[in-house]
Amino acid sequence: MVQFSEQCIEAHLTPLALSCSHSLSYYYPDEDAEMNGVDHVELNLRIERECKRFRSVVDYSQIVRALCDLFDGVGGMHISCILEEPRIISPCLDD
Repeated sequence: MVQFSEQCIEAHLTPLALSCSHSLSYYYPDEDAEMNGVDHVELNLRIERECKRFRSVVDYSQIVRALCDLFDGVGGMHISCILEEPRIISPCLDD
């Protein structure tokens, strides 16, 4: 799963100066799976980029969503995309 992410998703984001980090987590999708010990693996990608203009956030978000939609279902994997609130950092002002 990590290799798929690196080759299909992260490889397209690197030229756009989007930094990616990933982590794996295990979960049970329902009670039956938990009772039978059938766990699932989830790959969480965190994608970041510093933008000088707020409208750039929208553009980059659309690119990420389009990639997720494009690769959803490939190799039997389900890809979902959750966009978090942008983190706004005020510029440092020199005195």
